[in-house]
Amino acid sequence: MLRYTKTHPQRLFCDVPILDGPYIIELCQKVYFPTEEYTIATFLTVHTSLYYLFRDLTPEAARDLRFTPQGIDQITAMCKKNAEVAMRNVRLFMDVSYENAEALFLAVRILRPSQLYLDAYLFFNQAMLAMEQSRNAFAWTLITNAARMVQDAGYHRLPPYSVAPEAAKKRLLFWIVYALDRGMALNLGRSPSLQDCDITVDRPKFPEEVTGTWGALYVNWIDFAELQGQIYEKLYCPRAQKQPIEMRVQQARDLAGRLLALRDTVLVNSEKTPFPEALSELMLSVDIVLDATLTLIYRVIPPAPLTPSRTPHPLKFCDEALQSARMALIKHNRTWEIMKHRAGEKWRLFIYWTLVWVPFIPFLVVFGNVIADHDVDDLRLLEQVVCTLQGAAQASDGVSKLYRACTVFSHVATVYLGKGQGHADPTNHTSYQTGESAQPGHNVGPTPTYALQPETSFGATGLQDIPFSQQDWNDMFDDWDFGLGAENAREMSTFLESSLAGADQPGDMQMGNA
Repeated sequence: MLRYTKTHPQRLFCDVPILDGPYIIELCQKVYFPTEEYTIATFLTVHTSLYYLFRDLTPEAARDLRFTPQGIDQITAMCKKNAEVAMRNVRLFMDVSYENAEALFLAVRILRPSQLYLDAYLFFNQAMLAMEQSRNAFAWTLITNAARMVQDAGYHRLPPYSVAPEAAKKRLLFWIVYALDRGMALNLGRSPSLQDCDITVDRPKFPEEVTGTWGALYVNWIDFAELQGQIYEKLYCPRAQKQPIEMRVQQARDLAGRLLALRDTVLVNSEKTPFPEALSELMLSVDIVLDATLTLIYRVIPPAPLTPSRTPHPLKFCDEALQSARMALIKHNRTWEIMKHRAGEKWRLFIYWTLVWVPFIPFLVVFGNVIADHDVDDLRLLEQVVCTLQGAAQASDGVSKLYRACTVFSHVATVYLGKGQGHADPTNHTSYQTGESAQPGHNVGPTPTYALQPETSFGATGLQDIPFSQQDWNDMFDDWDFGLGAENAREMSTFLESSLAGADQPGDMQMGNA
């Protein structure tokens, strides 16, 4: 396998540009043919890297190397087990070094060369491993330690490439940790560990430090991560939520404009690139992430009033949020039609890595519209999403929690529409643009027609009969975080319970106003 990496490009080295074949070979020699003691960081980096190298082997490459599918499964299982054992023996308060931060990053990846370089990589290594195993709390602990380590090592203030080209890998490691820190922070509703005001190191230079389509995507990933940090800072942090709604709306529209501009550079053609199928899958994921992030931005904008004297339903979101949410779910379902024919656990990994970068807020927005507008087509859209999650839920605790949460919402919406048929407007249907006619990268999607509905007493619809108590909602949100932190999740659960039961809505908890 190691000889094969010398002559054939590897997906791992595209995903993680700080790694290459000679470096992995050198570390493997330290572990398997030791002439002196090696560190736990080296052990962890070796087995995490081997796990990805074997897992990503194509069937053709496996045949050339004379590996059977069963043999690959055994090797990946052994490497994963060794990495997990190493993780359990890693001290979180480790010496500041590249090796430790590097290994922690890779551990984040699967869960998602001086000594200084190797120690820093340890935290990064561990955190990546933890993310892939749906262990978000542990992954967050690891990536925050990796962030602390790269700061203590001074990587956030390294000289530019023109002055210190030999520090290229240190700069790359810093920006990978930065991007992962920003993505996880937004998803968990927390402040990033690495603040822009403290950073002076240059972004990776293209094509000097990163090359090709994958290198360009790496640079775009950093731009997206910067935007994620600003979404939290300007829209969702405690200070932002105390700002006047007019200021938050303007901030949201500015951030949405920046994200739409970034979209034009992020979505690339996967043809004539290394690993075109993997890049094609990545573009499908990125497209969904961008729509979901747009939904997260737009959800702070209040919906337009129905009339000067009538406010919208408390579960109603603005049209931009609803359109982005629908497109995210439509593209999710469309991707399932492509991915369901792929081998192995690709669909589970696709779901998980898509959700790593943005909360699954589109499902909540469309659910709110089902309740607010009695939209049957939106209900069908939710049901289709639930069906796509069912198979992957059996193979992953993280996807299983998502599946259970979405199933609960879908069931509540179904019961609500069934009990409220007398109040539904039968003309209120949405025509979805799907298939090839809905081009990624363009702001197209369903355009609902809204009809004014009569005043509805939600208590009169019999929603109090739905078998979900306040504790049921709390338990569901405790099991799976929709991305805005436990405190906001409990507020949302209280809000939904009172709205569905017909209770008066507190003025400061309008979901459309976030």
